[in-house]
Amino acid sequence: LGLLLAVGSAGGAMAGLAGGWLADRLGMRRVMAAALLAAGVGFSLCGLLRHFLSFAGGLLIAGFGVAAFLVSASAYLCASYPGKSRRMMGSLQLAAAVGYCVAPLAVDALLRLGASDPQRSATYFHTPFAVSAGLLAAAAAGVWRCVREPAGEETVAATEDLGVSAAPWPAVALIVV
Repeated sequence: LGLLLAVGSAGGAMAGLAGGWLADRLGMRRVMAAALLAAGVGFSLCGLLRHFLSFAGGLLIAGFGVAAFLVSASAYLCASYPGKSRRMMGSLQLAAAVGYCVAPLAVDALLRLGASDPQRSATYFHTPFAVSAGLLAAAAAGVWRCVREPAGEETVAATEDLGVSAAPWPAVALIVV
């Protein structure tokens, strides 16, 4: 278990270095959406593959995606709400910490349910990963559709106008999810 956590953290360390650079080059919205998709792909691999190395590879990809998202979301919140960035960062950190606490407990509960019924144990193992991947894909679509680059933010790649209103709270809710 410790090795698996280390692999997920290694993905996060790599993304921490690359996430900000990518956000500057491609735009925060693009990086947030792609990072959520990468995390979903990583969690999907964790649920689909049965070998330890494949599971570790899925965690590496998921860790990269989650960390790249957090770096980009942090930059987005600070740029979008300069006077309130401390409060927004606290909310983002709270959401991440709750997720890191609740997810393992939910997986453990499902695995315990699966242990009582060996024929359904695979279903109980795959379910949290499938649900996570689905939620991340939905969040990526929401970020792509509703989040706009903060005013005045320059990126190397031009960002197109999606014609979406710039109401801040839907964007913040999507980022916290």
